[in-house]
Amino acid sequence: MSLLAYIEDTGVRRSLADQCGTTPGYLWQVAVNWRGRKAGIDLAKRIEKATDGAITRYDLRPDVFGAKPPRTKAKAA
Repeated sequence: MSLLAYIEDTGVRRSLADQCGTTPGYLWQVAVNWRGRKAGIDLAKRIEKATDGAITRYDLRPDVFGAKPPRTKAKAA
């Protein structure tokens, strides 16, 4: 899921901004890459935590964190 799709609802955008310590406007700027805006490393981590991994740091900053690691299936005990 993209950050833009996640924050489409204004209420969700406000809530996520509050949880991440930023503004709804800045989240939108990051989501649309307005004037080259990107999430900083700490903000990317906070977004990942606040969205329970729906938006990952790898989605937001592959230039910093690299490609998203493949999901592995848990082995049954």
